[in-house]
This record gives sequence, C-alpha cells and structure tokens, in this order.
Amino acid sequence: MGSIAGTGGSLFLRRGLVTAQVALSFLLLFGAGLFVRSLQNLKSVNTGFRDIDNLITFQVSPALNGYDAPRTVHFYEDLLGHIRTIPGVKSVALASVPLLHGDEWDNRTMVEGYQAKDGEDMQAFMNSVSPGYFATMGLSIREGRDFDRRDMKDNSKVAIVNERFAQHFFGNKSAVGRHLGHGGGQTTKLDIEIIG
Repeated sequence: MGSIAGTGGSLFLRRGLVTAQVALSFLLLFGAGLFVRSLQNLKSVNTGFRDIDNLITFQVSPALNGYDAPRTVHFYEDLLGHIRTIPGVKSVALASVPLLHGDEWDNRTMVEGYQAKDGEDMQAFMNSVSPGYFATMGLSIREGRDFDRRDMKDNSKVAIVNERFAQHFFGNKSAVGRHLGHGGGQTTKLDIEIIG
C-alpha cells in the first residue's frame, strides 16, 4: 500500500491549488451560462428584418486579389447572377457594410433646409447597397422608390434615408426630392438627392 508523504507546507499548497482550480472552474461555468443566456436573448431581439432565419450573409473582397474598380463591378454582377440561379434563392443583394456586423461608415452630413443647432452631431451612418437590398432584407420602402440600374452610374448621387433621419430633419414633410451633402461648412455641395 502506498502513501503520500509531504510536509505541512506542500500539503497546504496542494490543497490551495485544488481549491483555486475548483473556484476557477465555477467561475468559467458561470461565465459560459451568462454567454449562452446572452445568445438566447440576442436570438429573440427584433432587428426589424423579416424572415432572418433564411438569411445568409458573407463577405468577399475582390480587391485583395488585385481587382480594379471595373473588374470588381463585373465580379459582383456575375456573383449576384450566379447566386440568383441557385434553387431556393428568393432574393440577393450587396452591401458595403454588413448589418449587425459592428462596422460603421459615417460622415458629417449637411441637409437641405436644415440649420444645425450648436453642438449638434451631424454624423450620419451610411451604407452603399445594390438594387433590391431592402427587399432582400425584408425592409419596405415607405415613400419614394428603391435603387435601380440607373443609379449604378459613376455620376449618380442618390440616397434612401430611414424614417428616423427623415423625421429629424424634415418633420412631417416628405424627404423625397430633398438634397444632402457630405462634409461640413458653407462650401458643402448638397448634390445627393433623396429618392426614398
């Protein structure tokens, strides 16, 4: 029969290490439980998008493979065309900034007919999206129109704003047909037309 021999100090150290490991294990288990609960809560959050159970998103970056701007446009058109032919695909679209991804693209924005208050934050969050994006995400356009092929030209400057933006800057008046511009100060060109 074997026995464990050790001095009082080393036995005390071993017991202390075991106690610390058990305490750390409980702490990790508690943290994992909170993480699972957070994931369950996130799953039940109303994002405003319909039918997200059947939504697939992914990212590609043709520029990393040396594509210039014209080749990138052609690549995306081909990609959308191929994805549309996959059985079961109802809609497909592109966005520069994926939603709910944590990235953002913002810029100081001037709005036609609106005088910014002292210290007001005029940063607007924006995205560059393809025609059909809102339908793909299950979002309806309340007024105006969606983007279409005529808006895909280099010199086309159009925007669709959300209801919060429209309400803040235009009140109860229509935002469609109004203009905005990127930048700040008196020299900012208000050359982007709101179409929806």
